Amino acid sequence: MQTWYVYIVRCADGSFYTGVTTDPQRREREHNECNRLGARYTRARRPVAMVWLEAQPDRSTALKREYQIKQLRRAAKVRLIGTAAASQRRAECVHSPTLCNAADDAVPETAKAPSYGAFSDIKTT
Repeated sequence: MQTWYVYIVRCADGSFYTGVTTDPQRREREHNECNRLGARYTRARRPVAMVWLEAQPDRSTALKREYQIKQLRRAAKVRLIGTAAASQRRAECVHSPTLCNAADDAVPETAKAPSYGAFSDIKTT
């Protein structure tokens, strides 16, 4: 039995497109390069990047999950993508903690989350 995948791609305009496929790499390439096989929605919003992927046991389950995701509001999709990205980073750190520590050190200070020390003088009542 073939594994099916539900995926979300982020388009150049920041919008999301959700779909199903058996080959995620091929499908991303089709969205970016092929006018005949890429979805009409993504053709005008290239390039796209795959930002979320979930394996499903069969096509029916994948289509049901795709429908669930398409019913979500944008904020919920952003949370879903963020949760998956954080889980992926944690999984990578379990397999190679030295790479994760090195990656954290490589992030420039300006890219890290801001401290809110400047707001410490605000008094609450």
